[in-house]
Amino acid sequence: MTREIKKLEKSYGGNLEQLRDARLDAKNALERSRGLSTELAAARAVVAELAASQYMSKCVETGASPRSHQPSYAE
Repeated sequence: MTREIKKLEKSYGGNLEQLRDARLDAKNALERSRGLSTELAAARAVVAELAASQYMSKCVETGASPRSHQPSYAE
């Protein structure tokens, strides 16, 4: 019986270690995901600012109103 217990402890001990590692990996992945989401939101804001700035500078260069640069969807 003692041999069986030791065998089971050894077998389950490896599984428990794998489970701990998997949990740690999942936790680290979630933290990384949150960080990347924050970076993505900041990058989107910068792109929006750049697009708006470029859009407005084209209007100033041509002397046209911003409305005249709107795309036409009629074909």
